[in-house]
Amino acid sequence: LPFMCYSHPNGKSSVLALSDVICWESEQHIIMVIFGVCMTAVMCCYWCFLLFLTRVAPIKSQEASDSFFKSSRFLFFRFRPDFWWYGTWFILRGPLLAIPMTVFTNFPHVQLFAMTAVLDAWHWELSENKLLRTAVENRAEY
Repeated sequence: LPFMCYSHPNGKSSVLALSDVICWESEQHIIMVIFGVCMTAVMCCYWCFLLFLTRVAPIKSQEASDSFFKSSRFLFFRFRPDFWWYGTWFILRGPLLAIPMTVFTNFPHVQLFAMTAVLDAWHWELSENKLLRTAVENRAEY
């Protein structure tokens, strides 16, 4: 929430959920921004770890490492074997849908356009490649 500031007629802006906190001027907002940046860094590190898991999955598959695939099942189980890597990109869809709400707080039409573009790209990719394991899953997701 610290990045979701809406404009006032006097040129200042407040945090959307906390109207009494002035963006970039109050100590409360600076603390919230630092915490928000830290949480964003944690999210990026987690996604990099998922990229690493995706990168080593073929090697672990050749080694028949059951423990690896039990611990990373959430990343691979939904998709066909020839699209095993797509789970990493699927997890990125959530943050890509959240970013427009944060960045374009005063511009709902831009929020709608950006979020629709992310969803349209996902549906196009899904319909073109039939990424999920069964036809029923592909139809339900689309």
